[in-house]
Amino acid sequence: MKMNKGITFVELLVAIGIIALISAISLANTGVLSANSKTTAAANAIYDTMKKARHNSVAVREFNGNLFPSYGVEFNMANPEKITVYADCLINDIDHPSDVDPPIINQYDEFWNNPAIDTCAGGDFVEDVILPYNTRIKEIRSISPAFPAAPPVSPAIPARNQTETEVYMEFVRPEPTIWITLGAGGPLLEAGRVEIDVTDAGEKTTKTVIFHSTGQFEIK
Repeated sequence: MKMNKGITFVELLVAIGIIALISAISLANTGVLSANSKTTAAANAIYDTMKKARHNSVAVREFNGNLFPSYGVEFNMANPEKITVYADCLINDIDHPSDVDPPIINQYDEFWNNPAIDTCAGGDFVEDVILPYNTRIKEIRSISPAFPAAPPVSPAIPARNQTETEVYMEFVRPEPTIWITLGAGGPLLEAGRVEIDVTDAGEKTTKTVIFHSTGQFEIK
């Protein structure tokens, strides 16, 4: 009987090739898992920041000795690696031109963070929340249905589904809603929502944080 004295050179090359392939697949999967973990952490950071802003507003929390501001969060694509929490001591706003009753806070009111105009003594800035390393906001979208005209209070408003460069989302006590103001488009009306995509540096994975004007938010 002839005994096998070992593997051939060709068999060795095949074995090395299989090991290399398995290693490559394993490394690729590890990279995706790592990216997914980072993206999930970024989405959670945004979600938790909004929860904190809502809590501070509803809990009537003081800020810089000011009784009792609303709290909002600014999202700006000029700085996609961070979001800014601010206080609003004015509560009133710059009203929509079609609003026939300016003292009343309604769906046409606009709220935003303007560092040049301090509504709180000592400034409006609360904190910057930096997203996890190598993550950023990829895109912001505003979505809302069309609204018919209601003379003399408001004109017809077309449906909206577009990307935004900046968005301000504020909680005004005691309303359960999120007052959403678009940087270039005024207030986002009731039944609207904002979707914020976050991604890793290599854009391997994406998570979406959704904020409804009715007050609910979720991660998908």
